[in-house]
Amino acid sequence: MRIRLKDLKPNPYRDFRVDPFQPDIVENLKRSIDDYGFWGGVVCRRVGDDFQIAAGHHRIQAAIEAGVEEADLAVGNFDDAQMSVIYATENATQRGAAATGGAIAAAIRFLAWAILSEEGHISQNWENPQDLETLRGNLASEKGVGEPVITRFLSGVPGIKKSVVMQQLANLKASGDYQRIIREVTGQIEEQKSQELALLEDSLETSDVRKSAQKVRQRARRTAQEVNGQEPIFDYEGVARHLKNDSQISTFRKAVTSKGIRELLPMSKQAALAKEVVAQAESLERELSAAFIKETVTGLVIEARRAQRELTALERKQLEERDITIRFDRYQDDFSRNVRGMHAAGLKLLKLMKEHRSVQFRLSGEFRNAVKNARATVEKLAANL
Repeated sequence: MRIRLKDLKPNPYRDFRVDPFQPDIVENLKRSIDDYGFWGGVVCRRVGDDFQIAAGHHRIQAAIEAGVEEADLAVGNFDDAQMSVIYATENATQRGAAATGGAIAAAIRFLAWAILSEEGHISQNWENPQDLETLRGNLASEKGVGEPVITRFLSGVPGIKKSVVMQQLANLKASGDYQRIIREVTGQIEEQKSQELALLEDSLETSDVRKSAQKVRQRARRTAQEVNGQEPIFDYEGVARHLKNDSQISTFRKAVTSKGIRELLPMSKQAALAKEVVAQAESLERELSAAFIKETVTGLVIEARRAQRELTALERKQLEERDITIRFDRYQDDFSRNVRGMHAAGLKLLKLMKEHRSVQFRLSGEFRNAVKNARATVEKLAANL
């Protein structure tokens, strides 16, 4: 169907604060359009007089910037659940953590709407539909839209599994985006209910209708107030610009929101710190592992605080203890990794000696010392476990 690109509306379940446009992707697509033309590949749906993008936001933005005014686009008959899943399916494995976070955020927005609006969509096509009242109670508590509900809703979407959902849920809650999404959904439902009840009140001037309207409004406001009480402590959007891997973002979040670091590092500085951690890894040619992120975060925060003022005795003690713990964890990882290699090589040596007993193998002095030292170290460690 021929559609003016500027008239297209975004997917109502895409959260552009969690998954914003990435300028480099738009620029690459724009160059491709300049060279080869716009080939479409965008899926939409029609809602009244509007057309909403299900997937392909970057391609539409690139086409508009390249001067394309209209194009033939595929228009499907998608419901809200399908709009959320189509967006998640296209993006979950294509653009790193921001896209995965966007997929989880979209699922939360749809599920929250389905649960709070009492439309019951959450119960469709589920083997054991959960009681909506229980889900509403969870939504107003710290449990929120839990991992099992999201994982099941997005089952079949590439890259979405329990661990990914848990990581992204933690990131979204720490950044305040989860609470914001629930507030927005609650506000939309409250507004919709108010409009419907206002029309009903106009047509049926009864006290029962007024009482019903008041109960609906009070419940919506109560849910919004309960969710609104949680303050953001993590700059997910800023950090995700620099750390592209879900696991890296999760490790960084835990590091900067831990008690010792959180008191020293304001949320507004977290993105800059993430950028510096990546720069350090590149300059040292180190892998951006969990141990490196933890160690570097602590070191950079200490250095920054010392540049501002002298640390208090309590701050020094907290950071020193944290640094010791991080180094202890790193040494454990190093030991375990080296033992795995030693174990594999040792089994190969034993196999060769057993299979070729006639061969006079020469054991070097270095090897003998290595075995002796390894044995002594393992015995000392075992005695302290």
